[in-house]
Amino acid sequence: MAQLQATLKAQYYPTDLRIVNFLNYIHFPLKHKNTHDWDYKEKYLNPYIKGMRSKTEFKFKKDWYKIPDYNTYYFQKALNENNIQYLYDNFEYFNHFYSNCLPAVILDPMCGKAEWLTSHKKFRGINDTYTIGIELVKERADECKKNKVSLLYNDAYENIEFPEESISILYFNPPYDSIKLDDGKNERLTQYYLKDILDKNILAHEGYVDLVIREDDFIDCLDFLFEHFQLDTELIFKAPQDEYNKFKQIIVIAKKRTIPISKIATTEYSIKQALNNKLSLSEYVKNAPVMDLTKISINKLIELRENISSIDIDKKLKLFKQKKESLDMCSNSSDMVWNWFKGKTTTKENQLENLTVALPLKTGEMSNMLASGMLNGLVAKGTKKNHIVVGGVEQTQGIKTAISYDGNDNKTEIKYIQKINKPYLNILTAEGKIIKLINKTSNITESEDERVEK
Repeated sequence: MAQLQATLKAQYYPTDLRIVNFLNYIHFPLKHKNTHDWDYKEKYLNPYIKGMRSKTEFKFKKDWYKIPDYNTYYFQKALNENNIQYLYDNFEYFNHFYSNCLPAVILDPMCGKAEWLTSHKKFRGINDTYTIGIELVKERADECKKNKVSLLYNDAYENIEFPEESISILYFNPPYDSIKLDDGKNERLTQYYLKDILDKNILAHEGYVDLVIREDDFIDCLDFLFEHFQLDTELIFKAPQDEYNKFKQIIVIAKKRTIPISKIATTEYSIKQALNNKLSLSEYVKNAPVMDLTKISINKLIELRENISSIDIDKKLKLFKQKKESLDMCSNSSDMVWNWFKGKTTTKENQLENLTVALPLKTGEMSNMLASGMLNGLVAKGTKKNHIVVGGVEQTQGIKTAISYDGNDNKTEIKYIQKINKPYLNILTAEGKIIKLINKTSNITESEDERVEK
């Protein structure tokens, strides 16, 4: 029986927009609007090349081939400066690779408010994509609708059945922890979900997975990743330094293998070579560079962009299914799963208090369990047991005040509306009562401030 566990990611935290747009540039041919000007070469390109050749690292003619492409340099420069608006204002989609009109289908199985799924739509001209988001928390799912995701499920990933080979690119930023399986062994959630995705054959032929995961997750899951995905050191980076300091995240663009490596490496030489390649990846990631588009060759970018699988979504769409179990369904008090959970649960006279579960419930972890899909799902994998816990998030609003001073020390008071999410669980107690428990110390404040007056 899979044991409930909280995640290490302390609260809902959207993937940084620098990472999002780094991946957008890798997958979509984006060009600076200057390149469309009739005098682009004379006015922009030649001065750029001249300026770069004067730099120390490119001053010798033999090094000129290392000079970054004009588009790549200015895109990366904006990422370094965290100037995302510059990207949206100055870069456009330039599609000369695809000969058909079928879209690339992009899935984010734990999409939050869909910042990742919809960011590429902010670049003018990107129309040939179909986005699919899955988000358990209703308030976030509502935001996804506002962001115009093509197909949205307000549910857990486990409750969605996908047709085979229906996804071109999978955006993957899973909870950072392990789950205890039926055999008592622990498995990293990165590997747990990717294994499920491969078992269901969701990814298109040679589809891509964009991993934003912890460095230790990558190392722990390397055997599995190397077996099923093509891993290239040119496409492995650390997150921007401030993000890396928080979560030790790395970014990996991986391509699904058509055949697992164990079936390819059949001779003693090929097995030894595969082992050496895997070991070199384990060492490389420890000293991988901070994400930098100028470290990726133009040929590699062209290869990535040309090889995105197009999907006939009209044919596939009718094959998507959502399981019909009601989220309000609860097991009865004689159910064996309830008996297990009751043994792990203590309450006092219907009071709201922190809950003792299989692992100590830390601040923020209740919200993580909801967002990860580990609650509102089946606890006993492979059985027909119903939910043992029904959870949700109640949203409240409050007013916060900020004080600012101008150059003349004049004081200004600004008021904001702040939305606060309070996660809760409905629990069947040892006395047979269903009550609501709220972790009172775990208000999850999301970045939804709205200025109301000055």
